[in-house]
Amino acid sequence: ENVFSSSLDLLCIVDTDGRFRRLNREWEKTLGYPLEQLAGRRFMELVHPDDVEATQQAAAALAQGREIPSFINRYRCRDGSYRWIEWRSIPAGRLIYAAARDVTESRRTEEQMKEQLAELRRWQQAMLGREGRISELKAEINELLARAGRPPRYGGSADAPSGGGGERDASS
Repeated sequence: ENVFSSSLDLLCIVDTDGRFRRLNREWEKTLGYPLEQLAGRRFMELVHPDDVEATQQAAAALAQGREIPSFINRYRCRDGSYRWIEWRSIPAGRLIYAAARDVTESRRTEEQMKEQLAELRRWQQAMLGREGRISELKAEINELLARAGRPPRYGGSADAPSGGGGERDASS
């Protein structure tokens, strides 16, 4: 009893019909529903529509007596938003004992990092494209100078001027 009421994790007991039989206070803190509204309710009613099929498969495995060491799905909060929940569930007869954690913030952080990485890659590609264009322009300038009978302004390196450290010819 003390472990159930003092845990920082979401703890629950669900029957094999999918109804919450017992929940700790963390459920109320995480999803916003009073415990009285969750007790006896089918957990599938709260599962995000995109996660229903995978959740049904996990529930079927539990009903067959298989433990689920890690499973992540989304649950609807009272305010209509969704939270990502990571589960560990163990079947025992007609009951399922589960411990879960709200991993929403870590999922958001992971998504933000992926977006930032994609943005960095876009910038990198844009910069590489610009460097290529700068090299093309330098080659064109050298070609024009050659046609005018003048020495090239830019050497082989894209950013190193040729001859005398970039000083202009005295006739410029």
